[in-house]
Amino acid sequence: MISEAENARLSKKLVMLKTDVEIPLDDDFYLLKKPDNEKLKEFYTEMHFNTLLKELDLQQPSTATPSIPHEYILVDDENSFVDLLSMLSKQTEICFDTETTHYLPLKAELVGIGFGMVPGKAWYVPVNGHLGLERVLKGVKPLFENPKIGFYGQNVKYDLQILGNYGITVAKLSFDTIIASYVLNSQSRQHSLDTLSLEHFGKVKIPTSDLIGKGKDQITMRDVPIEKVSYYCCEDVDYTVRLKEIFQERLKKRKLEKLFYDIELPLVKVLAGMERHGMYVDVPLLSEIALSLNTQLAIFENEAYALAGETFNLNSPKQLSEILFTKMGIKPPKKTATGHSTNADVLESLKHETPLAGKILDYRTLEKLRSTYVEALPQEINPVIHRIHCTFNQSGTATGRLACQDPNLQNIPVRSEAGRRIREAFRPQKKGWSYLSADYSQIELRLLAHLSEDPALVGAFQRNQDIHAHTASLIYGIPLQEVTKEQRQNAKAVNFGIIYGQGAYGLSEQLGIDRKEAAAFIEMYFQRLPLVKKYLEACKAKAHETGKAVTMTGRERLIPEIESKKYPA
Repeated sequence: MISEAENARLSKKLVMLKTDVEIPLDDDFYLLKKPDNEKLKEFYTEMHFNTLLKELDLQQPSTATPSIPHEYILVDDENSFVDLLSMLSKQTEICFDTETTHYLPLKAELVGIGFGMVPGKAWYVPVNGHLGLERVLKGVKPLFENPKIGFYGQNVKYDLQILGNYGITVAKLSFDTIIASYVLNSQSRQHSLDTLSLEHFGKVKIPTSDLIGKGKDQITMRDVPIEKVSYYCCEDVDYTVRLKEIFQERLKKRKLEKLFYDIELPLVKVLAGMERHGMYVDVPLLSEIALSLNTQLAIFENEAYALAGETFNLNSPKQLSEILFTKMGIKPPKKTATGHSTNADVLESLKHETPLAGKILDYRTLEKLRSTYVEALPQEINPVIHRIHCTFNQSGTATGRLACQDPNLQNIPVRSEAGRRIREAFRPQKKGWSYLSADYSQIELRLLAHLSEDPALVGAFQRNQDIHAHTASLIYGIPLQEVTKEQRQNAKAVNFGIIYGQGAYGLSEQLGIDRKEAAAFIEMYFQRLPLVKKYLEACKAKAHETGKAVTMTGRERLIPEIESKKYPA
């Protein structure tokens, strides 16, 4: 296309070799030289190359190790334990960490507990030593359940679950360094203690793999010598204490304390309770669905074989590629490094050339539902109470949303009939129980009305009007009662597209209309709602000026392209 000529020229320029570069003739230029580790470290830090930073730190003695000398104490006799409990009971705030046998808290067993109050000093109490599990739990239970003592740690939700396994409730939660790191740097995906220690102290912690080796599935912390686990746990506590001092100051400086203490920190206990309660799953119904899906998959397989004229592995892209592009002679629309692509986009584009492409798409959709949900979910179910205990990740998204994992229950499909059947397996456990589904009505647009204070938008909500029909009446210049279903649908696309910065091209693709017509829609929208445009432009200008976007609650999202220049951490 002529319109893409500039892109074609750029692509040509990018693949051309430069032959006018001056080649050094001095032999010394080609000799390997000792790397400048300080410059490398500076560059890796700036680029957030955390893995390379770790490798670099392991290759050389660290010059950035915290200057505070550390004292890590193993407490494994009655007298020392009594003295420790006496000292801890007089504190107002304590850092703690649990060592366990599994990364999933409800499958884990306690190995030991670490405590600390000041940088450089920590204590570790094993449960598999001389004291024993029962004695340790009896000693620490009154401590954790004392509402006058605030407890904190790194990813405390996990530790709350571990203690909950043994009937211990933490009465007062005062801080969480992983949540603080997330509030301060939501754009970062790395908030682990290893990463934070390297980033803030230039120090590589002892990785878990060094303790338990490569056979993680067979070897656990319970098999590691107590002295090694003690050092590992005390180091975690020590670095968490140091991080808390840094993060507390930064939260205050950047006016993020209200967001952290009033919203994020209280949510930790709520999510811990949700995880522990779990969600009931009707296993017999999943078994019925599995039989049905297997029958349908077998039908799809036979139909695909008939269309291909031979049997082949429907899950093999290579075999499918040979049938489509060699045997059938179809021109491949896309090529990869390993051959011709048969991904969903390619098969979608080939549906008009051969019904086999559509049949493979149907098969893949059903097979994914079977393997991801129907087959996998029963393996995640607690066999005693028939519930799934997933993990809600509070620091996994840049926008403040929750993420769900092990398994992901937020992603169960609903659009297909098979997906809806799978959802039916998640039902109230007892007769007479019900689920309550609650949702804000048009929450994004209500916020837009509140923030922009546009009288037309505010007025529509105050009059309890259908907001999409109202927008359609403004754009098309017709009375509200004359708005058609198609016009309302177009207005709905404009309403939500405008909020997320959609342009004429995106809107034209979504509505299947000419780009000029889409641009006219957007222009008319802003003419009818001028304060909305003014507000959105003000948001862009503010973000460019400060290097961040800020919500009503003070949550910040740094803009990577400009934050390093505008808003240093």
